Amino acid sequence: MKWSKFFGGFLLVILLTFAKSKITRYGVPIEFSIFLIFFVIRSTDTVRAILMTFILSLGLDLILQTGQVKGLATMTQMLLVYVIMLLKKHVIPNYEDLFLLGLFALFYVAEYYLRLGLGKLLNTYISTISPTILVFHALFHTAIFGLLLVINLRFSRGDS
Repeated sequence: MKWSKFFGGFLLVILLTFAKSKITRYGVPIEFSIFLIFFVIRSTDTVRAILMTFILSLGLDLILQTGQVKGLATMTQMLLVYVIMLLKKHVIPNYEDLFLLGLFALFYVAEYYLRLGLGKLLNTYISTISPTILVFHALFHTAIFGLLLVINLRFSRGDS
């Protein structure tokens, strides 16, 4: 992924997150940044993916003032991106999108539990949700990511 596309996506994520907070009165559980993280994973190498994840996650924390401890989500997301990039090296390129789609829900759940564990270690408050709702959110986000992948593939390949 080129840096210009990344920063365009970063700006879009900031605008969508800000609009979500202004339009709805309650917390809508859509995390736009995870979609961008997976598009970064899909199209870059390991070092660039980790660097872009760092910039995105920490930038969102600082700009939107979302977390009590700045960088808590950054640490968990960078670890998970590194693990996914290691696993991605062993996948046949034709099945890479299917592999990433399958890992998307696992990323969402693992990131929540890692953040919860780090929050408890640092003695900070992290809002908890039931496992059933967490799985629903993970599957909902995965369905949206699948739709975004189909749209991206359709526009990048043309009418084939």
